[in-house]
Amino acid sequence: MRSTPTFDALAAPMDEMVDVMSSRGGDVSALATEQSGMAISVDDRKQDVSDVPLLRGIVLRAFDGQGFVEFATDGAPRAETLRAAKRLARVAVRGGIRAETSTGRFDTVCEIDPVDVSTEDKFARVRELQATLRALHPKAVNARATYSERITLQRFRSPERDLVQRVVRVVATAILFVAENGRTEYAYEPHGATKGVELLRFGSDELDKIRDTASAMLRAERIEPGTYEIVTSPEASGLIAHEAFGHGVEMDMYPKERARSQLYLGKRVASPLTTMLDDPSVAGAYGSFFFDDEGHLARPTTIIQDGIYIGGLADDSAALALGYPATPNGRRESYRRKAYARMTNTFFVANGKTPDELIASIDSGIYLDRGSSGMEDPKSWGIQVTMRDAREIRGGKLTDRYFKEVGVTGYVPEVLGSITAVANDLSFDAGMCGKGHKELVPVSSGGPHLRLRARLS
Repeated sequence: MRSTPTFDALAAPMDEMVDVMSSRGGDVSALATEQSGMAISVDDRKQDVSDVPLLRGIVLRAFDGQGFVEFATDGAPRAETLRAAKRLARVAVRGGIRAETSTGRFDTVCEIDPVDVSTEDKFARVRELQATLRALHPKAVNARATYSERITLQRFRSPERDLVQRVVRVVATAILFVAENGRTEYAYEPHGATKGVELLRFGSDELDKIRDTASAMLRAERIEPGTYEIVTSPEASGLIAHEAFGHGVEMDMYPKERARSQLYLGKRVASPLTTMLDDPSVAGAYGSFFFDDEGHLARPTTIIQDGIYIGGLADDSAALALGYPATPNGRRESYRRKAYARMTNTFFVANGKTPDELIASIDSGIYLDRGSSGMEDPKSWGIQVTMRDAREIRGGKLTDRYFKEVGVTGYVPEVLGSITAVANDLSFDAGMCGKGHKELVPVSSGGPHLRLRARLS
């Protein structure tokens, strides 16, 4: 596994600190984290290259019988950190969340690792992509290519576990702006994954889609509000999954009675065709990792099985409060922040039909493609997502009639209960998700094509 001298120095005292904290037999742990990255953006007007501010620090944690007591530092002298470890040893007791003994060192598999490519080379690749985009369309007025990388090194240490991981996340985006008769529109294709610089490669089919969608958006209409038969793209399916049964099943909200989903454990909340997972072990997905910030190894959590709500996402604090098994969803924005129950890769599971079969089964309906934004109210279970672009389905075929900024609204069990077909494809998008207005962590959502019925506006 690749590392850095600064991270090795940061993690070196962890064995001593854990030995001190656990000297009286209490449940304790330590987490060292180093986050680094950079971003490049090129368009007709400006070119930017910037480093993401380096974040490096350690969190010491002890269970005191009621909750977790923590000490965090970005480089306090050894004597100060040792005093903190001794204080935690005095309050630490048994009874916290204990995992099976495990050790391991894990690294992201990249075709082209970002650390092997110079900033100059990355910039040249982004500039080449921007030039390719700019030449796609005679009505192009601008094109933007972006690249960002985020590399996270972590070591989790407890009396039972010693885990080290390096997670590489890259996002590359290709955007084309076109104008006609005073109207400007755009189309884009994103790549985001736990992969490397290879994500800057866009295939000819992707470039063709950018060009054709940009042209179509120049004549896109506003949709007539009403209830429609719908086919969702994997991106649209993922946005619905994230908003409908993502935040609403983060179980740190259950003790505060802020989520309606807690009333539906073991009950039907969706069509029998619907199975939904949250899984940080998905190879290559943007929200993936090898272990969470509380030392739980990545594994899938079943949220919905055949339409029945099976269970939610529980960090250690929520698990203790509820008497519920912890899941690998305890995540921190950084060492400066506490761990919360958070999504990772949240998605609908694929089934047997092809996407073309779903479209062919609809006489009159709408195909929802690119997502724009979404929100939900976990307390009332209302959902609202906005799609950047959509397309008419007529006689089982996609037409050339496009719509823009299409909103999907409804009550979560009704929306998910209306699913009548699930396709056999599966893909993921990439993004950042906040807890309310803060606590950003990298996530992914996705799924197959779905056929359902919902209100559009």
